[in-house]
Parts: sequence; structure tokens; C-alpha cells
Amino acid sequence: MSEIRYQNILFECDSLQIVDSLRDPSTNISFIGQILEDIKAFLPTITGASFAHFRRQANEIALRLGRLGLTLSHICTWLESPPSIIWDLLEVEASLN
Repeated sequence: MSEIRYQNILFECDSLQIVDSLRDPSTNISFIGQILEDIKAFLPTITGASFAHFRRQANEIALRLGRLGLTLSHICTWLESPPSIIWDLLEVEASLN
């Protein structure tokens, strides 16, 4: 992954506690603290990384992608265009903006 330079990424999460923990510079000692600390250690490699909290009901795209991930036996990367299973949701979201 070191050859790919990520920029201006908005990470959306339906857990306000996780978003707050990732924004907090202090060390997280919760039961998932090490995972959060690993994420925070990776963040400086991304120019313009930010976090946003969304209600679970409003996060249908993440739900679909998560369900797809459970069915895959290989790694998938989408850099140019998103997977077809979320096109309809992206069109709706774009029409709202």
C-alpha cells in the first residue's frame, strides 16, 4: 500500500464513540484501543483525512459494502469507480447534494 497516496478521505462511522476516540489525541485504553491506536498511527500518511458520524440508518452504503465483504474470498480495491452494488445509493446521495 505504500505506493498509493491517499488524499482527502472522509471516513464515515455509525459509532460516535469511535469517531470521538479517533479525533482524541490521547491514548485509548479501551478493549478496542489498540485497533484505534493503529488507525491513528496510519492517519498521518493520508493528506486531508477526516471523520464523520452518521446514524446507522443513514449508512446503507457501508452496510452493503460490509455484507459484500463477508462473501468475498479475495481482496478487492476500487480506485476509479465504485462497485455496482452501491451505484443506486450513490445516485440518490448525489441528487441530495
